[in-house]
Amino acid sequence: MRNLFLTALVVIAAAAKAIPPTPPELARTTWRWVSLTTPEEALTIAEPERYTLRFSDGDRVALRADCNHAAGSVVFAEPGAIHFGALAITRAMCSTGSLGDRFAREVARAGRWAIQRDGLYLELSGNAGVLRLARQS
Repeated sequence: MRNLFLTALVVIAAAAKAIPPTPPELARTTWRWVSLTTPEEALTIAEPERYTLRFSDGDRVALRADCNHAAGSVVFAEPGAIHFGALAITRAMCSTGSLGDRFAREVARAGRWAIQRDGLYLELSGNAGVLRLARQS
């Protein structure tokens, strides 16, 4: 019985190590959505404070998507790679012209990330575009 217990602890510890932690440059940071560039459009966000992405210490993220809020998981499987899990999002009716649904959808599509001088860049899968976010002060 003792050997079974120790084996279970080793398996749990190995599973915990298998998920890379949030990179230190993202942990405990909040970012405002500034722009989206796709092959079809260049969109500048008029009120970036209404669209935010917060990374926790662990594998969790929180979004403000205009009048809605979302939470979910994030995995960094290798350097530069990012994968968001399913986001649980509220469904309040935001005002006409809201980009809340689009922000949540585009964040979930991100496959790569990079921090450059002027912000956080989330590259959408399939070269569909790039979200640019600025660090919230």
